[in-house]
Amino acid sequence: CAGVNAAKIRLLEEAGYPHVRSFFRMSIDLGAGYEKLRDPPGIAIRPFRLGVDERATHAVIEDSFSEHFGFSPRAFETWWARHAKHERFDPDCWLLAWDGDRIAGALLAFPFADMGFVREIGVLKAHRGRGIATALLLRVFDEFHRRDQNKVVLGVDSENGTGAIRVYERIGMRVDQRHELFEKEVRP
Repeated sequence: CAGVNAAKIRLLEEAGYPHVRSFFRMSIDLGAGYEKLRDPPGIAIRPFRLGVDERATHAVIEDSFSEHFGFSPRAFETWWARHAKHERFDPDCWLLAWDGDRIAGALLAFPFADMGFVREIGVLKAHRGRGIATALLLRVFDEFHRRDQNKVVLGVDSENGTGAIRVYERIGMRVDQRHELFEKEVRP
């Protein structure tokens, strides 16, 4: 439930639903300015190539989210159909980080009327700590700013163990919404 809904939170707690974790929606106003950054050493940020990069992108996203809370593997066909058939799918808003001839990270974003939404961003474990996520985000900020979509948002687990929240905060993103997850096992 929304973190601002104290009555609902109280109702869930009184009904015996323990709090499991929190999720944040973070955002940035690009009109207020944002950092510009070059690609990290040895890494090239390139646009997603429709008809070429689908399977490799899927593999990076699956691998980078494999330790995420609630992760469930998705077959390529299911994953691709969900993304490619999305009414806002725009491959110009998808970016890949290349380390030589191998993908090290991916960012999948969707444009909406007044904002950009980063649906997924993932960096392979072996490549973390090199500034790849930052470079991907700053590059997609450029794309959305060019489109006059000056607000960019993303969702993140508050207990994300990859340091993602610190990365997002360093480039100017702030928590603007909080959602609480409560869970109760019900047996017949």
